Amino acid sequence: MEEVEAKLHRTWIQWLVDTGHRELAAAVLDAELRMKRSDFGDDLGIYIDIPSSAYAFIGNQPDLERILKSSLTVVIKGRFTDQNGNEIDRDPDIKFRVKLLEVGGPLISSATLRASGRTRP
Repeated sequence: MEEVEAKLHRTWIQWLVDTGHRELAAAVLDAELRMKRSDFGDDLGIYIDIPSSAYAFIGNQPDLERILKSSLTVVIKGRFTDQNGNEIDRDPDIKFRVKLLEVGGPLISSATLRASGRTRP
């Protein structure tokens, strides 16, 4: 994440905690924000890359997604600009995505999956 994206993320988490949405703050704590920009440098929206477990939790409950989007919109308000630095007065396009794992990171072993009962015989 770039510095501005990291600041937005941290502020968003704090906003969720301060407004009584601790469970949602926990769900997006490990998220990464990525700004969507036009070819001309205009801010268009934000991708929220969240762990698969959080995506499964949020994606199945539209009310939770609505709370997350509206709270992030509050944090972003007044910070979207065009290529000349002029404020863009519209709500951002916010999209949730599953966060991709790093190559070479630890994987769950098949033995662990079998022990938890998550694989087919």
